[in-house]
Amino acid sequence: MQIKSLLLSLVSTFFISTLAWAQYADDAVLFSQDYTNGTARFKAMGNAQTALGGDLSAISGNPAGLGFYSQSDIGISLDYMNHLNKTGFMGNNNSVSAGRFAVSQVGVVFHLPNHRLDAANLSEGWLNFNIGIQYDRHNDYLRQQRYSGINPNNSIVNNYVDQMYLNPSSQFADDIYGMYLAEELEGNPNDFFPVVRENADKTQNGDLDRAGNKSRINLAFGANYSNKIYIGGSLGLTTVKYRKYDYFDELNGMTKSIDEIKSYNPDSPLADPSAPEFDFVEASYDLYDDFEQDVEGSGIDMTLGLLYKPTPDLNLGFTFTSPTWMTIQEDGYDGREVHYYDSADDTEPFESFEGYGDEFSYEYNIITPLKLAAGVSKLFNSGLISADIEFVDYSKTKFKTLSEQRDTQLEDDNNNDIKSLYKSAVNLRVGGEYKFDPVFSGRAGFNYYGNPYKNADQDHFLISAGLGAKLNSSLYLDLAVTHTLYNYSLNAYTLDEEHWDSPSPIINVDNNRTNVILTLGAKF
Repeated sequence: MQIKSLLLSLVSTFFISTLAWAQYADDAVLFSQDYTNGTARFKAMGNAQTALGGDLSAISGNPAGLGFYSQSDIGISLDYMNHLNKTGFMGNNNSVSAGRFAVSQVGVVFHLPNHRLDAANLSEGWLNFNIGIQYDRHNDYLRQQRYSGINPNNSIVNNYVDQMYLNPSSQFADDIYGMYLAEELEGNPNDFFPVVRENADKTQNGDLDRAGNKSRINLAFGANYSNKIYIGGSLGLTTVKYRKYDYFDELNGMTKSIDEIKSYNPDSPLADPSAPEFDFVEASYDLYDDFEQDVEGSGIDMTLGLLYKPTPDLNLGFTFTSPTWMTIQEDGYDGREVHYYDSADDTEPFESFEGYGDEFSYEYNIITPLKLAAGVSKLFNSGLISADIEFVDYSKTKFKTLSEQRDTQLEDDNNNDIKSLYKSAVNLRVGGEYKFDPVFSGRAGFNYYGNPYKNADQDHFLISAGLGAKLNSSLYLDLAVTHTLYNYSLNAYTLDEEHWDSPSPIINVDNNRTNVILTLGAKF
């Protein structure tokens, strides 16, 4: 499950005025994936619900399943989620745990039987038309990671110089040059070299914090025709809140010697002992790079569902979920500062610089890919087995600027990035339920989430289990525990590896996410 080559830089790779857009392709999958929707009952069964009904999860899953209801239902689901992230960087390991409590689902279904004047046969024709309303939390972005290690191979300044080369007249290039982190190459004012000594030990630390969620309010209906065919549809109002903080430190580094600087540019003022710039030669430095991003968005989508019972003990289910048309408001900040010391033992810098803080704010539209799902469920006297398959093409995610500030070139750049990074994926869900007696039931399930990246191996898995109890003729209580196994690798920053003859530093991440869900409901 290790990513072989993932082009998602955790420290921003575009330090120019289009920084906000550079981040979009990285977040394309984030706003398109759904993981955690449903009640404790269906979560315990791996959320294999496309061919099942009679549960509040049908409101956000297959709305045709509402047609199975023969009475009304109301319920609330509470959950606790814990993320344990273990990172490996430059041979050094770190771990950090983060948790949160939340209301993951609240819903109600109203059973509306068809009271026909002709009651000769109440098992044929349209038997009911049920409606449901639900709040559901579809994805949780909570994640905290820490990494730290000694890097003797390169510096984040290599990344800076790569960006300066692409846009030598940018404010960012002026910043890095004015902070004495980079200098002009001899005879070429539009090309630069790092003043810092890349092939020397330096401590690199990173903090990566994520928070927020994707939730949806659903209004759904489901109908039952002759206990054989069930149809349904839902309208979803999606809300996204996402916060991303990336803090990177490069500490106890050293700048180049006078001979090293002269080898790149003998006329550099840094190589003149009589110039004030000479103070920055063979100096110790601490470098800090911060990126912050806040995203809020809302959108609308719809789901159409069908359930068919060829035999009383077999269900076949199908769903079509439209793209979600979303409007996103994104605000962020990108900045860096450096402190220079006469030696690594000094505590007071002789000079400090704070780069131009790039604050950005933009509103744009995104269209997530549509989803197709099919499922089958086999019913037994003592339980059931259910399986789903879902298809999503993440390369179809679209970025659009608002009509009043339309920028077709920007749209093309981002959409081409999405097409080059992402591909279609197949998700599988399998689960079952066994009734121990009329009161208690046991459940278990398994999820496989397909790899959305073209040039990466990023599959991950979820296992689940749970118990259910009918407290009396109306009240029920369900408990589920899910555990996600998710290992991947990222770059602390990216650089032109061929030019610098050095690899981009890799962070290996072992993510373990445990979710405990409790659903309390009542039939009425």
